[in-house]
Amino acid sequence: LNSVLEPSRALVLAEKGGNVDGGEDYTNTVIKAKDDFRIFATMNPGGDFGKRELSPALRSRFTEIWVPSVSDRVDIDLVLERTISFAVE
Repeated sequence: LNSVLEPSRALVLAEKGGNVDGGEDYTNTVIKAKDDFRIFATMNPGGDFGKRELSPALRSRFTEIWVPSVSDRVDIDLVLERTISFAVE
């Protein structure tokens, strides 16, 4: 993922598999991201059970916004109402 976030915006598939005709193909395939390519990511805190922190190299490429847990019943009802109504439409 780091390479896609570099200025070259490229990802090399070094182990892409064989040719269409079944023969071996060891040529690396390079996928270049389009100019309007964006990544939006979410993550629970790394301290949660079974989770690890992001590497400093990857973490430095994102803007972090801390959002506290939702505990107000009115907020929870609003999220559920909009989620369910969106799914029904």
